[in-house]
Amino acid sequence: MKFMNAALIAVFIIFLAFNGAMIYIYCAYASVPDTLIVSVNSALLGEGGFCALIKHANERTQQRRWELEDRKYSETHKNLIKTNDENFLNDEM
Repeated sequence: MKFMNAALIAVFIIFLAFNGAMIYIYCAYASVPDTLIVSVNSALLGEGGFCALIKHANERTQQRRWELEDRKYSETHKNLIKTNDENFLNDEM
């Protein structure tokens, strides 16, 4: 995850620098290279999208692992949990 955070920070910095350069070019020459702008913005947005897909897949995998661990734990400790619940109910009465 550290690399992904660094990559997203780099993408953001490149995005800001590129837009600043395009504003400067527009002020100096009254036109900008539209194809270059579309290509660079698409590449940067694509990088962000791929990072989001990777993060989403990792989180789903981790969530599934936790669910399986919880299910396994509850199956192995079913009697202990049941006994504790019964004791708790008896204490309340």
